[in-house]
Amino acid sequence: MAIKGLSKLVIAPAYQYDSAANKVTYGPAAVTEKMAEYKADISFTEDDGLYLDNSLAEKAPGKFSSGSLTVTTGELTNETSKMILDIKEITQTVDSKSVKGLAFDKNTKGNTTGIGLIEEHQLNNEDFYRAVILTKVAWDVPSDAATTRQDKISWQTKEIGGTIMESDEKATSETETDKLWKATFDLPTEAEALATILAYFADHERAAA
Repeated sequence: MAIKGLSKLVIAPAYQYDSAANKVTYGPAAVTEKMAEYKADISFTEDDGLYLDNSLAEKAPGKFSSGSLTVTTGELTNETSKMILDIKEITQTVDSKSVKGLAFDKNTKGNTTGIGLIEEHQLNNEDFYRAVILTKVAWDVPSDAATTRQDKISWQTKEIGGTIMESDEKATSETETDKLWKATFDLPTEAEALATILAYFADHERAAA
């Protein structure tokens, strides 16, 4: 088996947790930027062992701690920036016309969202598509970089990063998942993988006021 492709960045904005109802909800999820690359480095706590008679007698296995997420996209639009950042809009008048932009001030910080993406795999000469869902990502304010264009274009992508966290939802009698941080589903087509991601977030979408 090998991974041979990557597509679709789905963002479910405005992660919220209702402790009384033990329910995580999001705003409406949307397909945002086109993907170039992603990397998720996951950290677990160390195993905790009990030694008796000079040997390991009991072991408590390590548990998920957090993860570092890096996503590289073709572009970072203002619409996506407003989903992943707590940011203000600004209006500037230019030649009697109003131009809208984004204002980064001392209060700018990263938002917490759910995300989804699709890995393209091949196994035994057959393609399948893995829907990857991360339930809680706290985004960082992205860095900026650009280089001037020369005779031959050197295409420049945008890198955004964040921290992967576990969901606040605890296990109940109706579900075995306890503080879920990732879910994956293998589907035969990209369209089905995307539909699965959107269905997951739709099941957790807040009711319209």
